[in-house]
Amino acid sequence: DERPLTECRRVTDALLRQDAGPALQWCERERHRLAKLRSPLEPQLRLQHFLALVAAGAAVEAVEYARRHLQPAGLPEAVAEEARRGMALLALGTRTSLPHASLLDPGRWRRAADRFGRDFLRLAGAPPTPPLVVALAAGVAALKTPFCSLPEH
Repeated sequence: DERPLTECRRVTDALLRQDAGPALQWCERERHRLAKLRSPLEPQLRLQHFLALVAAGAAVEAVEYARRHLQPAGLPEAVAEEARRGMALLALGTRTSLPHASLLDPGRWRRAADRFGRDFLRLAGAPPTPPLVVALAAGVAALKTPFCSLPEH
């Protein structure tokens, strides 16, 4: 069945377009299973959505969102620390050269998409490395080529 993989691709593409909505909807549906894995995916995505609101200049909406979804008591410590830095960024402005501005790095969206993909595969019971890649690596390692052996003295 290809539906789960299609959903994974759809959500990953949305994250790469800097849209956390589909990923957060998926996290809400899979909240109990993610909790069993002790995955920080949902809090990280909520933080990323908050930071997108900050970057867009939607300060009021960002504060309301943080009040609803980023309470320090319910967050992993690393996410709570980044949420505090995000609040500082909200207060100081996004045009600052402070270390808090690194929270707006576009690479964070790529990392969120990667994290989503890993957790999605874990929930689906799929191995993190595709079996074809494992088989190819084993086959290449088994070849007796000059590149596979130690140099003789």
